[in-house]
Amino acid sequence: MNIQKSQEKRLQKHSRRVESQSDMALLLGERIRSYTSGNSSVKDETAIGILNSIYYCIKAYSMTKGGRVEQPDNRHLPDIRQTFEAGKDRVKACFIETQALYCGVAARKLCVPLAAYNETLDQALPEFFNTYDLEFFAHEIRCSMDYPLAFDVTGLEGVFYIRQYLERLRLEDTFCRCFPRDQILWTLSGFQKKHQLEALDAPANLFGILFDQQALSLLCGNGCPNLTLWPLQIEGLNEALFGKTPSEIRCMLAEADDQMIRAFEFQDPLLIQYIRKYEDQLAWRLLEAAAHGNISDMAFLEGDDPGQRKIAFQDGERMSDTAFVHLVEGLGQCGSTAEKVERISETIRAMSDYADLLAADCLFDDDYQSVFKAMGVRELAVLGKEIFKESLKEGPLQWLPSQREAYKKGVEALWQSYYIDYIFSVDDARRQEIVEFMERLQE
Repeated sequence: MNIQKSQEKRLQKHSRRVESQSDMALLLGERIRSYTSGNSSVKDETAIGILNSIYYCIKAYSMTKGGRVEQPDNRHLPDIRQTFEAGKDRVKACFIETQALYCGVAARKLCVPLAAYNETLDQALPEFFNTYDLEFFAHEIRCSMDYPLAFDVTGLEGVFYIRQYLERLRLEDTFCRCFPRDQILWTLSGFQKKHQLEALDAPANLFGILFDQQALSLLCGNGCPNLTLWPLQIEGLNEALFGKTPSEIRCMLAEADDQMIRAFEFQDPLLIQYIRKYEDQLAWRLLEAAAHGNISDMAFLEGDDPGQRKIAFQDGERMSDTAFVHLVEGLGQCGSTAEKVERISETIRAMSDYADLLAADCLFDDDYQSVFKAMGVRELAVLGKEIFKESLKEGPLQWLPSQREAYKKGVEALWQSYYIDYIFSVDDARRQEIVEFMERLQE
């Protein structure tokens, strides 16, 4: 009896399969004739495309919003033609919803010099909406989108792929919009220099770039938003992470991300979930970098560009008196401050020569600021140590505005007064790094 029932079930299942295949063949024939306006002859690849579109719509009928497919009960399979039409209605509804989603994302597009990002929003996605063929090729995406997301969209085709792509892009743009544009441009400039790109036309995910930099900045003790990192801060982070267990490092990163979420006042649970997911990805790279002591490879650092640090002291011989006089006279003939900085950087190699040059009174008001700005942390610290030698012995330097004039009272040369003005004018992170280097030289 059981054997007989089993055979009957197999026969019923086979019968349904044959009937389904027959219905599919009939539906395909109808769709081809509709495509060709009555002609049943098409190229094989066209027929395959139309068939895939039918399957796409049938699959859409049982697809949830999250992209999962709910398996129908084989005992109560709906009519294939009805399923196809109902699925096509779902695809159409998704298309309308996705168009509205695109308009919202495009209206708040980030103003950034990333070619792939701009081309995707300005050209590729409009092309998709203009060329999308719901009737016969609903599964196709007839455009090229080169901008990568932090997480690739997988397992989806057609308009369902585009919808999820835009949903994720909207979350990423919301995060990126929290940063001042000048900080974003500075970070992108660091990305460009580190990867030796002539232009920012290589596909790069802005969310990942900014998230990594901000997370490292928080681990270094900075606030949020603050993407500026200094070499000395990264050295300190390397030391802080040395010997830490993976779980301890993960906890530190999680705390930094908590701080980020609070600072930006994120409330959207989808965005918070996205951040947590990316946090897991970043944790693996941070663990790997910490194990090798090369976290600097993950960051973009202020003063990390050799082209910016034009003036650097080296262990070179002192200039001859004749060469020094020639330099001073030449600076007087320079037509611009930039030309003076260039000539100094090409000529002076010894610290003592630089001190003599500053004392020679051959620079003017604006010249001093430009010269100091062109120097690296080490060079500024060497000069500062001489100015603040006695103050450093008494304790930490004070940076209240009223303290500036107090420090100036103890100067012995005009250039030292300009140096104090400069050191008070830089941002806190830059000044802190210079002072910490001074303290190292003092030891």
